[in-house]
Amino acid sequence: DRDWRFTYLNAKAEQVFRMRSRHLLGRICWDVFPEGTRTQGYRRLREAMTEGRSVEYLEYSLRYGIWYEVKAYPQPEGLSIYFREVTERVTAEQKLRLHERAMEASVNAVVITTSRRHKHSIVHVNPAFERITGYSAAEVLGRNCRFLQGEDTDQPELEVLRTLLKKQKEGRVTLRNYRKDGTLFYNELHVAPVPSAKGHVT
Repeated sequence: DRDWRFTYLNAKAEQVFRMRSRHLLGRICWDVFPEGTRTQGYRRLREAMTEGRSVEYLEYSLRYGIWYEVKAYPQPEGLSIYFREVTERVTAEQKLRLHERAMEASVNAVVITTSRRHKHSIVHVNPAFERITGYSAAEVLGRNCRFLQGEDTDQPELEVLRTLLKKQKEGRVTLRNYRKDGTLFYNELHVAPVPSAKGHVT
């Protein structure tokens, strides 16, 4: 209500708070959860109450060790607050961002391609690839990596590479590649398939 007293909690809220409704109803929420006054949620909920506008935010609870998404809607008698745990989603997003940062910071060139048979179009390259080859990302996206060999296609290791791609297996080959300015460089290439959650290489 407008005095911050609990007036209703559903069964899921009881599970998250690990308290029964009878221990919470009628009590001031900030008395029950004083740590809440030190969070961004405290400020956002007060905004919703005083300014009469809905708010939503994402927050981590040290008390419960979970991430949760909150949506609060002003009502004449106070606020309706809906929250759901999103720990799994946030953890996955954080892990993805960490991998992306690691890839972008790598001194090794990283190339991600599609797995469509015979296509293997480039969908991402990191800054190291641009630095090593002299090609910008914009110049290579959508192309097959074979352009890096130029006319030097008589390399036994290329057949090994084709077999790895065809069988969608992990492996290493060493190729002669050529930079944008035509200079030769030897490329130790590590190929690794990336499967989806269902096990299909994508």
